[in-house]
Amino acid sequence: MRQPVTTFGIVILGVAAVPVFYGLIGLSCQPNNPPQNYPVPRREPVLEPLSVYVPTPVEMTPPRELVAPDDDYMKRVLLFYAIARAEGWKGIDTPGSDGERGKYQVTPRWWKDCNRITGEDLPFTPSYYLQDTLVESRMILYWFRYGAKTNEEKARAHNGGGPNGMTMKATLEYWKKVKKHLPKEMR
Repeated sequence: MRQPVTTFGIVILGVAAVPVFYGLIGLSCQPNNPPQNYPVPRREPVLEPLSVYVPTPVEMTPPRELVAPDDDYMKRVLLFYAIARAEGWKGIDTPGSDGERGKYQVTPRWWKDCNRITGEDLPFTPSYYLQDTLVESRMILYWFRYGAKTNEEKARAHNGGGPNGMTMKATLEYWKKVKKHLPKEMR
């Protein structure tokens, strides 16, 4: 014959379950750091020859993509750097005069246009516009969408926004600021 569960029985079970619950939580939240009194051995990275990874004779020259990034990638990185420097390199959430935010000083209007181009609905919040890789990828899509091919057109499109940003007279001064931070061969 089964006994009914009483209020007293529920209280006893609850009191017994609390230490078990906190014990399990405490064990799962233990830090993975070793105690501070033990020295942590540092392992130097082992640099193995390329022949270990590529099944080719050692005297062959490895493909360029295994050795260094392509030139287009490096030129994009330099252009991003120059744009960030021209914008004042504001890495923190410092608003500009027109509501620009982040390192590249993107505006809410630009962000909305990028949402339209990409089909996304990302809000204009610090968790998104402070992510450099996200903003940079959106800048590349923006340039592609509006046909910016040269570094001047890309910088002016970024500053002016929209398809007419490259042709606006006001963005010419901005290009002069960006150009100061670019290597001579990219101006």
